[in-house]
Amino acid sequence: MTPSSIQVWKSPESPMFKAYLLTRPPRLVLVFSLLMVFFLVAVVAALILVPWRQTVVGQGQVAVFDPIDRPQTVDAQIKGRLAELLVREGQAVEAGQVIAKLEDRDSKYLDPQQTQRLRNQIEALEDKKQAALNGIEALAGQIQAIRQARVAKLASAQAKVELSQQKLAVNRQLLALGEQDLKTAELQQARITMLQEAGLKSQRDLELTIQKRVEAETKLQKMKGDLVLDQQTIEVAQLEAAQIVAEANEKTQKAMESSAKARENIASIEEKIEKLSNEAGSLKVRRSLQTIVAPRSGLVVNLQKLGLGQLIKEGQTIATIVPKNQSRGVELYLSGLDAPLVETGVKVRLMFEGFPAVPFAGWNWASVGTFGGRVVSVDPVNTKSADKTGYRIWVMPDADEPAWPAEDRLRIGSKVNGWLMLNEVPLYYELWRQLNAFPAQPASIGEKVKTKPVIRR
Repeated sequence: MTPSSIQVWKSPESPMFKAYLLTRPPRLVLVFSLLMVFFLVAVVAALILVPWRQTVVGQGQVAVFDPIDRPQTVDAQIKGRLAELLVREGQAVEAGQVIAKLEDRDSKYLDPQQTQRLRNQIEALEDKKQAALNGIEALAGQIQAIRQARVAKLASAQAKVELSQQKLAVNRQLLALGEQDLKTAELQQARITMLQEAGLKSQRDLELTIQKRVEAETKLQKMKGDLVLDQQTIEVAQLEAAQIVAEANEKTQKAMESSAKARENIASIEEKIEKLSNEAGSLKVRRSLQTIVAPRSGLVVNLQKLGLGQLIKEGQTIATIVPKNQSRGVELYLSGLDAPLVETGVKVRLMFEGFPAVPFAGWNWASVGTFGGRVVSVDPVNTKSADKTGYRIWVMPDADEPAWPAEDRLRIGSKVNGWLMLNEVPLYYELWRQLNAFPAQPASIGEKVKTKPVIRR
């Protein structure tokens, strides 16, 4: 190779390469290309490595969770004329404090002495009842005395019967002896008669024997009469005993009938007392309803425009009491597509109306100004109304998160946007899910969610 054939290398910037210099891309294009390559690599790496927190979005408002703590209306329980109005708008009241007083306009309750009259009627009936009770006690004592008298009289009559029966037995024995004496006298007379005929006895002896026989017959007849008299005496005594029992039973029956009537009278009196007591109780309650009191402690709001002497209808609202200590919560409404993904315990990020916040749904660690909460209730039915549609969930403050704004700042009814924290997935998976309109994955309860402090006002 000859020296003339040897080519010496020269730089592209040499004037010998003018065409190359004319076609070379600008340096800015090269830098931009390198940046685009770097950006593409960064995007691909981010899609693979960067996590994304899936969320469900809901809108709602601040509300009171416990029904007892919700605003309560103060209504008039009876119709009447407004006599006094003792509160003003925004005034703090305690439970039981008098708010207003009414004058009853019902014709049945206009008499101011009606309570005293009812009390007097009840006392009169009580006295009447006591008198009837005393009468029952007297009748009971009378019945006891009748029974005791019957026992005593019956014992006397029984003793008389027994005595007559004993006398009858003695007279029967005497009658048997009299019959034996008569037979003896008849035999003696027959024997003396035979001896007298034989001349052995005198006429005088015969006459004495006949006299003895006649005396024995007379005595026997008298004994028979006494026996009949004793039997009649026994029958009379038995009748007297039966009469004593009958009279005692009759008196006892009359006393028991009187006692039954007295008890019936007492039952009627007690019924009247009960009726009057009910009327007195109803009147007392009616009079108490004339005084309208606060059902609980709180602030008076929505006080109606009422003037003294104005007629108030039954059930008409006088004012509304907002309790001082309220269990604040947030009610959010979700669509039917998102509701199945939520359950109690799920963490929620909240952005309250009127409080500055910069929310990042997928990266909660970058969110600023949001507040934490947890789902405590999920309604199983869909709520449909003029301004609210969807499944309602209740969110309460999270004890592990900063406290919500004070009650005088965050008021009931303030609008709220909420993001319910679901599973954490890669960024490419979330893009793929969104492009295919697939549902998100359910939340993992108890997973730690990183957040930034809120901005205080």
